[in-house]
Amino acid sequence: MPEKNKPSDSGADRTASDSRDIVRRGVGLERAAGVVARGVSLSAQLDSRRAVDEATARPATLAVAESRRVKSTHTLVVKPNGTLWAWGANPAGQLGLGDYLRREKPEQVGSDTDWLTVAGSHDTSLAIKNDGSLWAWGHYLHAPFGQGPAVPTRVGTDSDWLRVATDGYAHVAIKRDGSLWAWGLNLECDIPVGHDFTEVSSPVKVGEDMDWRVAVLAGMGGRAVKQDGTLWAWGVNILGELGFGDTTRRQTPAQLGSRTDWVFVTANRLAFAITRDGSLWDLNRSGLYGPEYSGVRVFPARVGEETGWLTVATNGSLSYAIRRDGTLWAWGWKDQDAVRSGDSEPSNRITPTRVGGDTDWRLVATAGFSTFAIKNDGTLWAWGSDDDGQLGLGDSLAPLRGGREARETPTQVGRDSDWAVPHD
Repeated sequence: MPEKNKPSDSGADRTASDSRDIVRRGVGLERAAGVVARGVSLSAQLDSRRAVDEATARPATLAVAESRRVKSTHTLVVKPNGTLWAWGANPAGQLGLGDYLRREKPEQVGSDTDWLTVAGSHDTSLAIKNDGSLWAWGHYLHAPFGQGPAVPTRVGTDSDWLRVATDGYAHVAIKRDGSLWAWGLNLECDIPVGHDFTEVSSPVKVGEDMDWRVAVLAGMGGRAVKQDGTLWAWGVNILGELGFGDTTRRQTPAQLGSRTDWVFVTANRLAFAITRDGSLWDLNRSGLYGPEYSGVRVFPARVGEETGWLTVATNGSLSYAIRRDGTLWAWGWKDQDAVRSGDSEPSNRITPTRVGGDTDWRLVATAGFSTFAIKNDGTLWAWGSDDDGQLGLGDSLAPLRGGREARETPTQVGRDSDWAVPHD
């Protein structure tokens, strides 16, 4: 890990604001003009689209990652001041704290103040700094015995990375020039460069296109959105999970449908996307991951008729989304009789159901059976499974169903209110 507060060795001197300006300029989303939706004023339509654009353009600052070993998680957060924080399970050193001990409360990773974005999955952690350098730790590239570097370790020497995503085995990243790169284990056509190899140890460029906006991996392939608003997918597609209506594998990105208004996509076995008008779409399953699903279906399929969705996250069984009005919604398959959606009703929810009455939710992330969300006042909240102390609450919970420890409703993590920049 670099020495504390040591300047980057990339030679770049970009600031955090520089990096975020690049994000805003790079999204390539045109603003609506000259068109008025029925019953909606032009100013209201523009406000809604602007809110969606801004919410989906930010690099991820909150990541929850499921563990390979048990149904536990670790969490990574970049605060607005550029500091990196971690807690939860740590069998592979994925917290970046220099050891393999779990943490039940948030702990700062080093003292650097120039982190920009984070990603994590299955004991693996990755992050990008403001100078565009890429870092990884934990079970990165299937480290021997499952334990990898326990501190952030630089990946290569490039200093123009902007976004990164991982499923724990394979990794994808977008550079500031809009190019897409991939590396890691190619178990299920996760690395979309058209070859049947098993491993790529360093990032390789995916095609020649230079207009990628966001890319994610779903554990059975990937999804991406280009700056022109088109949606793309790749992967093994054994169950037709890519949504093309067939079971043909895609070893390179293929356009899904003909729409040109996609702005955001997320995936973790399940996959969802948001269009510029704020409508929410299911990309591969009928909202559930379980016995309710069967057969090959053509997607995307719209989730309800509402617009105004800002962000969505899924753990492969349950999904959460936040609307422009700050309300939080949940739906999916509550498997293994565990209550995870912030209410006490154990039944499945096929359509989004509101969680509580608060109207100030801003960000949400989920993995395994633990969920975290940030409010407009900058406070951090957690609920779900706490088997390994991964909620960051630092206390002992009485066992619930199945002997598990869990929080059934959102509970504030500590007293800090600087997990995001506060706003009304």
